[in-house]
Amino acid sequence: MWWLIILGLLLVLIVILLVRTVNYKPKKVEVTSLPKLEVDNELMTKHLQEMIRIPTVSNHDFEKCDKEVFASFPKLLVKNYPLVNEKCDFKKIGNTGLVYHWKGKNSDSPTVLMAHYDVVATGEASKWKHAPFAGDIADGQLWGRGTLDTKITLLGVMEGAERMIKEGYVPEHDIYLCFSGNEEVAGDGAPGIVEYFASINVHPALVVDEGGAIVPDMFPSIPPLAVIGVGEKGMMDLRMSVPGEGGHASHPPVHTALGVLSKAICDSEKHPFKASLSAPIKGLLETVGRNLPFGLQKLALANMWLFGGILKKAFVAQGGELAAMLKTTQSWNMASASPQANIIPNDAKAVCNIRLMNTDSPQQALDHIKQAVNNPKVEFEIID
Repeated sequence: MWWLIILGLLLVLIVILLVRTVNYKPKKVEVTSLPKLEVDNELMTKHLQEMIRIPTVSNHDFEKCDKEVFASFPKLLVKNYPLVNEKCDFKKIGNTGLVYHWKGKNSDSPTVLMAHYDVVATGEASKWKHAPFAGDIADGQLWGRGTLDTKITLLGVMEGAERMIKEGYVPEHDIYLCFSGNEEVAGDGAPGIVEYFASINVHPALVVDEGGAIVPDMFPSIPPLAVIGVGEKGMMDLRMSVPGEGGHASHPPVHTALGVLSKAICDSEKHPFKASLSAPIKGLLETVGRNLPFGLQKLALANMWLFGGILKKAFVAQGGELAAMLKTTQSWNMASASPQANIIPNDAKAVCNIRLMNTDSPQQALDHIKQAVNNPKVEFEIID
């Protein structure tokens, strides 16, 4: 008799799952048709190429940057966007911060449009299909540092402003175009602009910065998604170090400082941070799920109350951007030990870049990695 009860409950569960899946349909959205906008693609492509060809590689120490290169970028903006530079008040903030004030009909509730024009170092040039600062066009793609992160965003802001000024448009509220040249190194550009706004009593109502991209293959059976970023993870750099006694490599200890450090890194990586389905991620999954064809994926997303744990594990196992959105991440990227092959290091150090979910504080992240390493010989220091 008991098996009939279990079978009945199982059938009820299956019916509930199927009914929820069938009714899991896209929400009705009113779409306003917009007139087709004619744009000069050739000119905009040329402008982006010119931006890419300025190698604005940032550094924590601005003295190590090529100052002539960084000085040439705002000059390019003057050349290519004369109306923006004529109509908007311009102010330079610190070494690299650029602020254009586009006055509107009133100064209440201003909008800030942001981007950064610095890029990270290119690494080994031979690994590039096209030179990183050549701005080559091949197979319908423009190649180079900044094409995505985020000279393309800066281009869109400036092209739009230049055109609208040309057409005589006056914004309802003030607009500030704010660009930093040291975002990649968490520099003082954006904080300096914030301080400048505070000093002149400007309180933005809306800030639009770099966000997502048009992402293909995030979910099978779904066309490319235009992903909107609604939040920013925190960031910290953590140094892990192991003191050693040094000496000659001809008579090494069982484990050198580098050996101990290597095991600590492996132990840390074996203990990833806990994943969770935050409200924005649930919203993304719901939108995607409602647009999927009927099948197992749609069934799972329509019933996250039951399959949420399985989905988390699947996304984390998949890795990549979706997995990173579910949890605090750790990436061990820098290491140093002995300067010479036959010398035992006096100490060994490694640096981890950690991207923090809102639910994890720097101290909690440190405690998590300490517990994973569990070795009193290893020392920790939050650098940034």
